[in-house]
Amino acid sequence: MKILLLALSLIATPVFAAEYVASGDWAPTRQTACQQATELAAARTPQTVLSSSCICDKGDRRYSCLATVEVSDAPIADHSSR
Repeated sequence: MKILLLALSLIATPVFAAEYVASGDWAPTRQTACQQATELAAARTPQTVLSSSCICDKGDRRYSCLATVEVSDAPIADHSSR
């Protein structure tokens, strides 16, 4: 039983992640503002984006968003020397 629990705990070990945040310029639609902010946040890291979220504010018929992207904290393999 202890071996099974140990094996399950190793399988269920979480992958550590890092988060990057960015805000974009005012845009005519929420979708455009969120996409712009998400692209800016993703550009801060070479890692693959696992998930993203936006919080948006509506001004006078325009939107501004703050995006958070979550990326894997695993190191990227360097294949440039091959």
